[in-house]
Amino acid sequence: MLPKRWEIAPEHPLIEEKLAAALQIRPLAARLLANRGISTIEGAREFLTPSLQRLYDPFCMRGMAEAVDRLIRGLQSQERIVIYGDYDVDGITATAVLSWFFREIGAPVPYYLPHRMREGYGLNAEAMRKLADQGTRILFTVDCGITGHEEVQLARRLGMDVIVTDHHQVPPTLPDAVAVLNPHQPECAYPAKELSGVGVAFKLIMALRGRLRREARWVGKLPNLRRHLDLVALGTIADVAPLLGENRILVKHGLHELTHSLKLGVQTLKRIARLDAQDIGPREVGFSLAPRLNAAGRLAAAKAGVELLLSDDAARAEKLARYLDSVNRERQVVQAQIYAEAKAAIEAAGGIGNRWAIVLASEGWHPGVVGIVASKLVEEYGRPTVLIGLDGDTGKGSGRSIAAFHLYNALVACQELLVGFGGHEHAAGIRIHRHQVRPFEEALNRVACELLTETDCAPLLGIDAQVQLEEIDDTLLQFVERLEPFGEGNPQPVLLARGVSVVGAPTLVGKEQQHLRLMLRQGHMSFQGIGFAMGRRLTQAKEGILDIAFTPQRHVWNGREECQLVLRDLTPHAG
Repeated sequence: MLPKRWEIAPEHPLIEEKLAAALQIRPLAARLLANRGISTIEGAREFLTPSLQRLYDPFCMRGMAEAVDRLIRGLQSQERIVIYGDYDVDGITATAVLSWFFREIGAPVPYYLPHRMREGYGLNAEAMRKLADQGTRILFTVDCGITGHEEVQLARRLGMDVIVTDHHQVPPTLPDAVAVLNPHQPECAYPAKELSGVGVAFKLIMALRGRLRREARWVGKLPNLRRHLDLVALGTIADVAPLLGENRILVKHGLHELTHSLKLGVQTLKRIARLDAQDIGPREVGFSLAPRLNAAGRLAAAKAGVELLLSDDAARAEKLARYLDSVNRERQVVQAQIYAEAKAAIEAAGGIGNRWAIVLASEGWHPGVVGIVASKLVEEYGRPTVLIGLDGDTGKGSGRSIAAFHLYNALVACQELLVGFGGHEHAAGIRIHRHQVRPFEEALNRVACELLTETDCAPLLGIDAQVQLEEIDDTLLQFVERLEPFGEGNPQPVLLARGVSVVGAPTLVGKEQQHLRLMLRQGHMSFQGIGFAMGRRLTQAKEGILDIAFTPQRHVWNGREECQLVLRDLTPHAG
């Protein structure tokens, strides 16, 4: 694992003083707000009290009026409408949100999810023909479609009107659809550009519900959309969308709905994941719920995930949840094998050497799993990474990147070597001919070499402020909790304390002795410290006096509540 580069955020004395005085909070709390880009009193109040009343008017999104008009005409004339989804959690939850809405207004619509292995990502011609043969007249995509120019044209020739809803990077030319909903498209005035696919889908049903409520001819009941924010939170967190602005509002309320969800499928999934008796936060979504929903789409067919989220039959929900759990365990085995082979390939080539990007390909690597392994390699080597599973003359791959390297733009620069690609700044998928893998590796390395420095490749640990341990108390913990939910764009606060003494002997804990536990003291203050997956740092921890980067956190054990310091990094104190 590469050593982290510590970077303390710059101070904003005027902003911090203003926020502290107006909100009657400590200077340290004001700094935590300023470090998250909050510079006004109103902005701070909105951040600390995210309200659903502050959601933007969905009709601000370019194409929304056209999409809603066409859907209402279709509903009124009882045309066949089909949802075309995607096989990741964002696409699964978006499909489920829309399905729930149409079911609840008394006009259920079918959905179609492509098979990752047989059909690949996005729209495909065979599916267009199949759906047209079934009498489909309105097809609207979720979490895909923005690059489906040929497929949209085919759909139109086959008599289908297409509405594209997507959130991925927009190509120079948009598909010739009835409407395109994507906050990134040119001339779209919608303020929240970083919505996930399920976020865009939710804005569509907000707009559709509002229009139906005003339609005198519509007599069906209209659902309370708040209850579907559980799925919006699931998809938004799983897609690693920034938890700022509108996403923050949706996820904050969505996690509450997820904890108390009335959906049978969600309840069953939480129980199978052993989360039914606790509050659900981003960690529970990211490490327990999302991987199980993702697993079917990675190794088999994603339909099982959607069916579970829509289920109202207890026995069927139980069977689906157990199936997803078993497929997820299978995914973990496949992932471990690919990771070991990728590591061995890197080491056999002499390590990272002078490479600025990692590109590896192998026969039989599962395209549904290589993205997860790429993420682990990025964390380990600090280089943008693309892993490709080869099958015959072609390959499908997934890439992950570091903060300083815009992966989608880099693929644009290499596009003549690719059959196809799509994605965004941090993650992307590609299709490539086998004989182009080596030229692609060389081209991506040239791009990375031009843009990156050694500093860019060192993992960065952002630190909010240097503190004394005496500043850590219940008042600070309460304020930190008001900053939740944490995730992309709104990381957990990280504080730095220098010259902290280790009291007694550090110990290793956990089933595999992988975690580091130690007692820390500075002045008259002592705290228990825990370093998850930091067991290998035991020797450093024995140095006696340390500089520590940590997040203060409330911890309950055996009914006793205390503050513990969750270590993010440590180093011997230089004196």
